[in-house]
Amino acid sequence: MFEAELRSVEQQILQRLEAAGTPPPGTLAFAPIPYAGQWGVGSPICFQAAAAEAKAGRPGRVPARAAELAERVA
Repeated sequence: MFEAELRSVEQQILQRLEAAGTPPPGTLAFAPIPYAGQWGVGSPICFQAAAAEAKAGRPGRVPARAAELAERVA
């Protein structure tokens, strides 16, 4: 269900991470996030990308960088 839409969103996220100069760390996985009668999907990809940058030697805090990447992706 919604596989084509998820693939499209995945490609957009990967393109925006690349535009931000951040190579994506592995595969992008979505998890359901139900909230009081609503639904959606989420992924920790921005946090994972920020953590990968930190391991590669990029200075800065991972949570702050993850938030920056998430803003760029959104």
